[in-house]
Amino acid sequence: MVALASSASAAAPEPSYGTAVVDGKYIEWDLGADHFADMHVLSKLYLRYNCSAKVMYVLVLRVPPYEVQPTADDAWVRIDSAEGAPVVSGTTGNDGIPPDFEWVKNDTGTIIGYEASFPLEPGTHTIGAHIQIQPGRTSGTIDKQIPLVINCQQREELTVSKTAITSYTRTHNWDITKSVTTKNGYTHEGFPKIWLYIDGRGNETATWTVDVKHKGCE
Repeated sequence: MVALASSASAAAPEPSYGTAVVDGKYIEWDLGADHFADMHVLSKLYLRYNCSAKVMYVLVLRVPPYEVQPTADDAWVRIDSAEGAPVVSGTTGNDGIPPDFEWVKNDTGTIIGYEASFPLEPGTHTIGAHIQIQPGRTSGTIDKQIPLVINCQQREELTVSKTAITSYTRTHNWDITKSVTTKNGYTHEGFPKIWLYIDGRGNETATWTVDVKHKGCE
């Protein structure tokens, strides 16, 4: 008996590629395309990577109706280590130079997660993230470290320039006819005429008409 078997290993997940702003707002994030992993049902992890700057951007949001317990030491991201020091956490601060951290708030001012950034070289890594959910419930990545591959080789920046000088001209053709009629109907040399007198006699109304017809365009 001969048994034939084949195996295939699933490729490690990649982040989406782009940039973000660590400002406590997540309007630029795409919660569909940027979703990377669920975190024990209570929250979700989103990732973006900027190949030019070699910076990883992280967004962690709680899943309603759960509420975040904004404990700085319990909000962190670890790279390539399940127990080592976080690469970024709630104690990092935010000065615009990665690593940065900022709590995310909704329209009512309630904290619903956090944004973070930190330098990271492309290649094969593992990543783990964590946040505290009230009352005293932890929410971390299902595995303490999830495989992560950052592949920038096929993502070169594309610069597009326009060299064509374009113009567009549209000419409308109109047929315009003007005419006038007077109350008394007097004419002079074939044209309507109102006779005016020095003593003020001869007040009379005149009606002007302009007919405009559109005859197409080129």
